Amino acid sequence: MTLVVNILRALLNFAAGIVIARGLGPQDYGRFIFLVGVFVALRNLLDMGATQAFYSLLCRRARHGTFITRYAFWVFLQHLIPILAIGLVFPASWISAVWKNETRAMVLLGFVATMAQHQVWNFAVMTGEARRRTTLVQGLRLGLGLSHAGLAVGLWLSGLLDLWLVFGLILVEHLLATVLAFGLLARTEPEAARPEGPDRPRKELKEYFEFCRPLIPYTYVGFAYEFADRWLLQQFGGSVEQAYYGVGYQFAAVALLATASILRIFWKEVAEADEREDSETVRLLYTRSSRCLFFFAAATSGLLLPWSQEIISVVLGESFIGGAPALAIMLLYPIHQCLGQLCGTLLYATGRTREHVVIGMGFMLFSMAASWLLLAPSTGQIPGLSLGSVGLSIKMVGLQFLHVNVMMWVISKIRSWKYDWKFQIVGMSLLLGAGWVAREVTTLVLPSGAHLATVATLALLVHGVLVLTVLFACPWLVALERRDLFQAIETASRKLGIG
Repeated sequence: MTLVVNILRALLNFAAGIVIARGLGPQDYGRFIFLVGVFVALRNLLDMGATQAFYSLLCRRARHGTFITRYAFWVFLQHLIPILAIGLVFPASWISAVWKNETRAMVLLGFVATMAQHQVWNFAVMTGEARRRTTLVQGLRLGLGLSHAGLAVGLWLSGLLDLWLVFGLILVEHLLATVLAFGLLARTEPEAARPEGPDRPRKELKEYFEFCRPLIPYTYVGFAYEFADRWLLQQFGGSVEQAYYGVGYQFAAVALLATASILRIFWKEVAEADEREDSETVRLLYTRSSRCLFFFAAATSGLLLPWSQEIISVVLGESFIGGAPALAIMLLYPIHQCLGQLCGTLLYATGRTREHVVIGMGFMLFSMAASWLLLAPSTGQIPGLSLGSVGLSIKMVGLQFLHVNVMMWVISKIRSWKYDWKFQIVGMSLLLGAGWVAREVTTLVLPSGAHLATVATLALLVHGVLVLTVLFACPWLVALERRDLFQAIETASRKLGIG
């Protein structure tokens, strides 16, 4: 049920994002992507790892309400300080230089809207999931997705969609959803689940400090890394290239649906198993989750990648057709991004933040140099290749592959496991190949100019058959045996009343 709800919610958010892109056009959509990207990076800098600490500590044992209240005060400070700095301290020349000619009012609105979505609402979601109120949280997230998509479509059809309204919509929706979420959580929490009294502030602060200490330098480098990517692309490529990259990133996120749906559950289960010193359960959770997620992401990317130009043309229109090469490259990104998120979650959940920080900082420092090389103009003092959105996409995919495999190797050494790499090569080759075979079969069978629905249906059917063939031929790609697959089919048939 959780997976279905998460997929529906993600598809709704994806649809809303596409409507916003079409409504704003490449120029204003690029401004939107730039502002959101910069403020997400700033949010991570201000947070200093406290979000991960809050969720991990809340998962480990029941906490008094003051634990949540104290963290809420920290979230408030994260908003107050930048608002005062941007609104009252920074001169107009700074605002224009950093945010590329945006007005002070637009920057302030973009900041509070982004923080409401990525920090305040996330705070409510983490609190509900850590307290095992998953059904309530999923219902609220689905409702928020429905309202956001519906309002975006309404504004687009009425011709009112602009950047001010988009940020205003995000702000109001997420603030209202947060208030509703905490109200329902407070009313539905059982008395037996509430501890008798709060921990001392000094004890809580020590727990946070021990968790966050290795993350603080990581957040500084992470901010520089995220900011550099967005700012350099905006500086050397402009808003249109930013829009092309943003569209590619948004489509790539579709292949991460399964990852997003289980990540916090995986975190919670691994944290509890590690607390019990149950290493075998941790290993099984990691192995099965990583292989299944990789298979799903590679299959989804394989389906979409051969049709990248057609997807851009149909979904976003001819004004975005220049973004097709970036989209094709970015559709490879989720294949290893799902493993990266899983490895990072495992290290966080087991308290191995130092290893995560060292690996991440090394790759982010290298990534900033690579961004300059790929984005800077060839005529600059330090010349680059001036590849725009395509260059940034190449960097993201290439470094992601290297980063993930280093993380997996380190985890295997820490946990005394065998380094698991063969499923990546075999799985990618077979599943990406299945996508191209499906395209070739579809174009051979159907005449030129066939209806879009017919083309999509045949491509999906052929691809589905090929993916199932790969699954049954190589069940080890998802850490299962063939008899496990047959048992799953038999169980599903009984539940559906078939056979």
